[in-house]
Amino acid sequence: MLHEMLTGRPPFEGSSAEDVFQAISEFSKGGARAAEELQRALIRAAESLTDDGASFLLGLLTVRESERIGAGPSGFLQIQQHAWFVNSLDWEEILLKQATSPWVPPESPDGATAPPVEFSGEDVMIDRPFDPSFDSFFAEFGPYRKAPWGDRA
Repeated sequence: MLHEMLTGRPPFEGSSAEDVFQAISEFSKGGARAAEELQRALIRAAESLTDDGASFLLGLLTVRESERIGAGPSGFLQIQQHAWFVNSLDWEEILLKQATSPWVPPESPDGATAPPVEFSGEDVMIDRPFDPSFDSFFAEFGPYRKAPWGDRA
């Protein structure tokens, strides 16, 4: 999602979901060569992206989960201490909900506003059950839980 927000395009594309999954699979099997190709594509797609921003984004797109930024032993601390964030965010301010937005969208010409939305940790995925029609797409990635959020009805 961050890739699309920063570049305007997803990191893997195709004319169908199957094509996208194929592109992801090829990337995951491509090793260093695939990573270099993705880095070149990212640099072409986001010319205004800083080196630190590109480094962070590529860290999220690392194939091996154990090497992916934020997934190692230091977890979220690795994200917080990344150069892209270290000089631009006050994490304590964010945690305390005291941070101001760096950009506020302009008011709608017709005065329309989005309804207030509040999520609790338990409600976020409760209405979105796993879709079994995706089983075949994920088969090559190994076993997974059929009901990742438990048996909530």
